[in-house]
Parts: sequence; structure tokens; C-alpha cells
Amino acid sequence: VVISISRYDAEVLSGLTRRTRVSIANATAAEFFALAPPGPTEPRLLFAGGLIPLKNPLGLVNAFAEAPQRVPDARLILVGPQPDTDYREVICETVTALGLTDCVEIVDQVANERMLQEIAAARAVVLFSRQENAPTIIAQAMAAGKPVVASRVGGVPEMVNDGETGFLVSSEDESALADRLARVLADQPLCRRMGDRAHEIALNRFAPRAIAELTVQAYRTALSQEES
Repeated sequence: VVISISRYDAEVLSGLTRRTRVSIANATAAEFFALAPPGPTEPRLLFAGGLIPLKNPLGLVNAFAEAPQRVPDARLILVGPQPDTDYREVICETVTALGLTDCVEIVDQVANERMLQEIAAARAVVLFSRQENAPTIIAQAMAAGKPVVASRVGGVPEMVNDGETGFLVSSEDESALADRLARVLADQPLCRRMGDRAHEIALNRFAPRAIAELTVQAYRTALSQEES
């Protein structure tokens, strides 16, 4: 039995094995579920991931530039490892050139406790990647009852239901991303509805108990095939 963490992952593996394939997501820790239901938040967005071109935080910054014009108190925080110092410098220069130094914050990789705090403080989580499988931050955000705005790549559409638990945009479409960011920043009731639904789905898809039960089933399937 081969376990895939998403249908996208299973498609990539297709043809590489003739064994039974099952899809089981990675579990999300209980402390993220404990953040739901969230309380009122400031118009604050969280990006969590490596500051690398594949994650396209530069495109995110470009799209966010419109947000303060429509939502004056809008804020964006970028959290994650920064292995490419040249690319980080380009992001910082872009933040300055766009006049966003007062509303965009860049933070290096943080401990789990700080990440919990950042997710709790965010109105929505955003990811504008060019390629993904099943991003951990999306599952964590959903568990915490937060909507997600993300690019429609890899396994992301399996996690985010467009218009129901967040918004999906085409990769590289900064204009569409800017529109969706402004919507979530300006509409807290919308974010609460989307976040509640995201949490409900996460309980069935990412909770440790649910993942454990599916994994036990996978082992039973493997054992039954070996016996036969």
C-alpha cells in the first residue's frame, strides 16, 4: 500500500507503482484546532513559507500594494526561512519602492508558539506559490478557522474550496490576488463564515484522530493483501 498525501501526489506517483494507493493527508497538531473559533481580528494577512521564488512572496507583495488604498489599516506579515539573501533583498526593495514599509513586516523562521500567535492574529492566510503539493500552512490555517487565499496549483484546490473556505486565483495573476486580498481584509463576517467552514472540513481531513484511523485502515489493507 502506497500512501499519498493528496490526489495530486497520487497522480505524480501514477505509473511508478502497481500497489494499492490510498490518500491520507498529513495530520495537523491539536493546538491549531484549539485556536477555533477565532475572535475579531485586525485586517492582517499572514504568509508563512520560505522566501524563495517558488513561493512567489514578491508577487504577493506586488498584489498587496493595492490593499492599503482600499483598507487603510491593512497589514501583511511574511514569516519563514530566507535562504536566498539576494531574493530577500529584492523583496525588501520592492516593499520600500511601493511605499509599504509601514504595513509589510518580514520575519525569519519562528518557533511553533509564535506561529500559533501569528495565525490567531491573522484575518486570513495567503499563499501565492507557483508549485505546491499539500502545504502544511493551509491545513493549519483551516484547523484554526481561518480562510485561505491561494494560487490554484498542485494539491491546493483539494484543500481550499473557492468561495467557500477561501479564494483561489491563477498563479501569477497579481490583479486577481489583489482583489481577493482586499475582499477578505474588508469583510470580517465573510472571513468568519469561510473560517468556520474550513475548520469543519479540517476536523474530518487533518485532525490527528482522523488521520490515525485512516492509517490503521491502510495497514489492515496491506496485511490482508499479504495474507491473500
